Amino acid sequence: MISDSDGRTPVDQAGSEAMIAALWRQFEEMLPSLVAAIVADIKALGEDGAERPAVLARLRAAVHDLKGQGSSFGYPLITEFGMSLSNLLYRIRDIDEATMARIVLHGDLLTVVATHRIRGDGGETGLALRAGLARAMA
Repeated sequence: MISDSDGRTPVDQAGSEAMIAALWRQFEEMLPSLVAAIVADIKALGEDGAERPAVLARLRAAVHDLKGQGSSFGYPLITEFGMSLSNLLYRIRDIDEATMARIVLHGDLLTVVATHRIRGDGGETGLALRAGLARAMA
């Protein structure tokens, strides 16, 4: 059987490509629910109570996972906004109104990207979303 320089056969290559395509589809299908879970935790974080430390820990973990996956599956804006949110979540000591507004904005941005399936840099929409975040974080 003929193989390429890595020793893979054409069948192996086709199977690998099919698996990768399936993972991309799976991520895209799951993205809205992953973001919805983050947004739900953001809402819970805004509520006072004894659960806040647990919610913050869960939110940090979920955002960390999502930001790591975004670029791998063609959603660099998910990674960019996720990284910004992750950095914010690890810097905060107290959640005042202004901080909460910034956290909510990140959730809104992630929702827009997921809902509208904005791949790549997002073109003009991506520029506008980035500009809005930059203004809010200044």
